[in-house]
Amino acid sequence: KDEHALAEEHFKKALQYDPTLLDSRLNLGALYIEQGRWADAIEQNNLLLDDPTFLFPERALVNMGWAEYQSGNIKAAEQHLREAVRANSRSFQAQLNLGIVLYEQEEYFDAAIHLEQVLRILADRQPGLFTPKEAEARFRLGVSYIKLGQREKALEHLRVASERGGAGEWGKRSKGDQTGLCRIEHFAANGVESLLQAAFL
Repeated sequence: KDEHALAEEHFKKALQYDPTLLDSRLNLGALYIEQGRWADAIEQNNLLLDDPTFLFPERALVNMGWAEYQSGNIKAAEQHLREAVRANSRSFQAQLNLGIVLYEQEEYFDAAIHLEQVLRILADRQPGLFTPKEAEARFRLGVSYIKLGQREKALEHLRVASERGGAGEWGKRSKGDQTGLCRIEHFAANGVESLLQAAFL
């Protein structure tokens, strides 16, 4: 058996032994998300939310929101993530995921508000500890500000993301989009309108 199958077996056995082991159910739901088993993840996190003794509903709401988003249920995802933010506004993952969902609905201004909140939360944490998440938040902020026509803010966030993200996914994507933005603006300034159709977003 692979690691995922062994972990699933372990969590299920723990829950069979004692259904009140809510951490095991939370971990099982997280495992399903890692595997892309969205319906299973939704089921497990629903069980957590139905249990009044579960002390961290925002965690289940974040997981529910992401599973709904990946399932294509954007409005349900937004609802769960807004509830997660209301439950704990200091959850950077809730703020980040809500920003992503709002961006997908072309609500760029509101998306930027939540993504900026991610940076404020991470700034209070140990420097460097959440660098990949900061790089992702800055990348997504950059593309949100591009959509809002705020070039300088976009370039600044993409620059910082490319520096802090380094060779990681968000660093590379930020560097590419930073270069792409400058290239598109160059073509536009020179009247090459057809090339604007090749925008990188």
